[in-house]
Amino acid sequence: RTAPRLLRQSPGLSTAAIVTLALGIGANTTIYSFADAVMFRPLDVPHADRIVHVYARRDQPGTFPVSLAEYQAYRGRTANFEALAAHYPTAPLHALIAGSPEALTGAVTTASYFDVVQVQPAIGRFYSAEEDRVRERDAVAVISYRLWQRRFGGEPGVVGTPITLNGRVFTIIGVAPPRF
Repeated sequence: RTAPRLLRQSPGLSTAAIVTLALGIGANTTIYSFADAVMFRPLDVPHADRIVHVYARRDQPGTFPVSLAEYQAYRGRTANFEALAAHYPTAPLHALIAGSPEALTGAVTTASYFDVVQVQPAIGRFYSAEEDRVRERDAVAVISYRLWQRRFGGEPGVVGTPITLNGRVFTIIGVAPPRF
């Protein structure tokens, strides 16, 4: 009885307390949902238990991505892995799609990336080993299924369409599967 009476006596304080609680609960729910989706759930790829993520070691504390030179050295000298791929997240990517700007999240990957995670394109193809050998020879891109549906209306003719990413024109060669 006392608590409701006190809440009614100072509505400003009550509103502030309720809003603070709601924001705190909402923020925690968002953070833990993100952490669950990104860190705690297994990858949605076949044999995810056989995939390892390799980091470089430096003098500073923390983890660092492996450089392209280190990746190439590992690829050429190791027999410990069935396959080896590299990816480097790039966010945001500033995209220009049909004259309309958009910020996207993406990654630069090696041609072997999709083979390692064992996925097939929804349409088109993934990168070839030849496209991987010569830096900046072919500016090609694979887009997500969600982007394909949202910005291109699921049009199968999207393969071959130009897309500008960070000021450079790329040609779309494929669409990743929906679950990827």
